[in-house]
Amino acid sequence: MAGEYITSRRPVTNILAFISFLENLKVTPGKDGTIVIPQFKGINQVPKTWEEIGPLLYREKNGQDLVGFTKDADGHYVLAMDYPFMVWTKIGLLDNKNFNVFLIVLVVGVSLLTLILWPVSAWIRKHYNKPLQLEPRERLWRIAIRLVAAVDLIYAISWISILIASGGSPLFDSSFDPTLRQCRLLGGLEPLAHC
Repeated sequence: MAGEYITSRRPVTNILAFISFLENLKVTPGKDGTIVIPQFKGINQVPKTWEEIGPLLYREKNGQDLVGFTKDADGHYVLAMDYPFMVWTKIGLLDNKNFNVFLIVLVVGVSLLTLILWPVSAWIRKHYNKPLQLEPRERLWRIAIRLVAAVDLIYAISWISILIASGGSPLFDSSFDPTLRQCRLLGGLEPLAHC
């Protein structure tokens, strides 16, 4: 049962679908065959521990809440609570929170280093009197790479800014509409920059 699970109540086809991984549940094995789901907390804000009471059925230790597991048509485990207004499906690598955070940090880091090292490398070449001997097409590719890095960096920073600016308030109120439209416009430019 251990692993990450993605909620059934998430944006799938809209612009905010990529942040679904932020709401992933994590099921971890506890002691003596129990499981712990850190997001399911008691009144004391301590994560609940779940004991197995039947095949794929768990009850809260010292409580009455239930969680159960079953398999969907694709063979993935599905977690449900005893008040099933939503379920969670076990995910693979592409929806994994740690993997996605790693990818975001990698893209932002590579884009940032590309832009920072551009003037640094120019200064080093000038200092050692080693100019680049490039054909016009190669010069165009070098500029295009930096433009793509700049667009990627601006796009990532704009989304990070939106998430920070929301400060826990809903992202779907009308005050964020102009910012979301600007991000969509910039996101539309990004594939063009990669061509």
